[in-house]
Amino acid sequence: MGWQMFSLIIFTSLCFGFVMSNLPPLTIEAISPRGIKIKMPDDGFSLFTMTASLRRGLHTTQWKITIPSAKNGYWTSVDRNIDLRLGDVVYCNIIAYKQNIQFQENKIWTVRELVPDSEYINCVISETRTPCSNQICKNTLIYSDEFNNDKLMWKKEVMFPQGPDYPFNAYETKAIRVENGTLIIKPEISIYARRENAEYSQWDLGSSCTGELGTRECIQTSSGAQILPPITSGKISTKGLFSFKFGRIDVRAKLPVGDWLIPEINLEPLNHEYGKDHYASGLLRIAYVKGNQEFSKELYGGPIVFDSEPLRSIFLTKHYSSVHWNNDFHVYSLIWKPDGFQLLVDDLPYGTFIKSTDLDEYLISELPPQSESWARGTPIAPLDQLFYISLGVRVGGINDFTDSPLKPWKNSNSKAMYKFWQSTLSWRPTWTSPELVVDYVRVYSL
Repeated sequence: MGWQMFSLIIFTSLCFGFVMSNLPPLTIEAISPRGIKIKMPDDGFSLFTMTASLRRGLHTTQWKITIPSAKNGYWTSVDRNIDLRLGDVVYCNIIAYKQNIQFQENKIWTVRELVPDSEYINCVISETRTPCSNQICKNTLIYSDEFNNDKLMWKKEVMFPQGPDYPFNAYETKAIRVENGTLIIKPEISIYARRENAEYSQWDLGSSCTGELGTRECIQTSSGAQILPPITSGKISTKGLFSFKFGRIDVRAKLPVGDWLIPEINLEPLNHEYGKDHYASGLLRIAYVKGNQEFSKELYGGPIVFDSEPLRSIFLTKHYSSVHWNNDFHVYSLIWKPDGFQLLVDDLPYGTFIKSTDLDEYLISELPPQSESWARGTPIAPLDQLFYISLGVRVGGINDFTDSPLKPWKNSNSKAMYKFWQSTLSWRPTWTSPELVVDYVRVYSL
C-alpha cells in the first residue's frame, strides 16, 4: 500500500501541471530510467486514494492506491518500480478527504516527458519487498495508519473463525470503531448466546461474510451442546491492500483486560505458499499478552510454525514485567530480516530469533508435517514470503490456554465453547477493559 499507493497519484499529471478542484497543485514526474515521483503541499487533507488503469496497446494494468499521510508539509513519494513509457495513457479516479468531506475527480493523462532521476544515486536499496516494488530505499516509512480519519481503510472481517484455534467468537463490523484518533475493537456478548430462544438457533452472516461461503465460516446452527458463538468481536487486516516482506513494524496499543481474551497483533501470510493448515505458512506475533490477570505480566512475540505444542510456542520469546502489560499503552515492534527476527517493546530489545540455527537445531528431534514444503524456500522458510497486518481480539479457543482447574473448558472436549459459556458469571466480571485500542501502525523498510 505504501509504495503501491503512491504510484497511482503519480500518473495524475504526468503531462499537465493542473490543480484539482480544492486541492493544491501536484508536481508529478515520470522519471528515467524507471519510476514516478510525486510532491504536493499538504493543506490539511487527511487521506488520498486513487484507482487507476494504465492502457498500453491491448493490455490494461489496474491499481488501487492510498497515500496515508503527509511528511514535512508535503505528500511525497518516489516509486522506482513503475515502468512508464512515452505515450502511456492513464485513467484515474481520485478521491481526497478533508474534514470528512470527500472530493472526487476522474482524469485522463498521457506521458509526454521522462525526467532524469537525479536522486537515485543517493538511495541505498533495502531488502524490504512489497508486491509492487523491489526498489525501496533503506529506512523509509512505507506504510502507516494513525487512525485520525473516521473512514477505516482496512478490510473488516465478517466470519466465524475456524481452525486451527477455533475461538469462541464471531467477527462482525459492529465491534470495530475509530474514535479520538484510535482504533477500538471491543468484544461483547452476542444476542445469539440466548439459546432458549428458537429465533437464534441459526446464525447466517449472509453475503457480507468474508469467509468461504457455504461453510461454517459463514453460517452456523446450534444443536444441543453445540451452541452458536456467544461472543461478537472484530478483526481488521491489510490483506489485499498492503503486504510486505522484511522490515520493521511498530504498533502502539493498549491490550485487552479480561479472562480468556487474546489480542491479535499479527503478520499473516498473504498467499500461503507452504499450505494453509496447521500454520504451515507461518504466523508472526508482534505482541501477545493473555487477558487473564495471572498471565498479563508475560509478553510474547515471534514466529509460530505449527498449531500445537511444543512447536507452537517453542520460538516465541517471553518478556516478563513487574507490572501488567495491558494496563497502559506500549509500542510493540518486530524487526523481520532475511535471517531472523528481533523483538522490542518501547524500543527496548527483548528477544532475537535466527531461523537457520535456532529452528534447525530444534527440528533435528521434532519435525512438523509441513517441514517438507519449507525445503523449497530460503533458510527462513516459511517466513520468507509476503505477509499482511491483522489486528483483532479473539476469545478462548483450543490452543492458547493450557488445561487447568481454573479453566472452564478442556481443549480436547467437543463441548469446549458450551463449557466456556456456562461459566459466564466467573469470567464476565473480569472484562473491565476488554477492548484492543491501537494508536498507530507503522512499517519501515530495513
